[in-house]
Amino acid sequence: MKKVLITGIAGSGGSYLAEYLVQNQDVEVHGISRWHSTTSVSNLKNIKDNIIMHECDLNDLSATIRAIEASKPDSYEELCENEGYNLDEIEQMKLKLQSHTE
Repeated sequence: MKKVLITGIAGSGGSYLAEYLVQNQDVEVHGISRWHSTTSVSNLKNIKDNIIMHECDLNDLSATIRAIEASKPDSYEELCENEGYNLDEIEQMKLKLQSHTE
């Protein structure tokens, strides 16, 4: 089964995508949300048993890499709000992800 990793899964866009994938595709859905995100409870309540959550701050490159290594995704959807994130670290995260999906 293919795996997809969604950053910002607890937000409106990420949660809609996750719900669509769970209901319409044969994929294992992994999601990254901020530590202690309050929206993840409400936005993902209908599919919480069908997704695998990884809580981390995308500013913490090592935590992000751990989430990528744990999920081993075949594809990646970036739906997080980039405001406040170090874009160099996000680019490094994408390179790390590419090495896992090639």
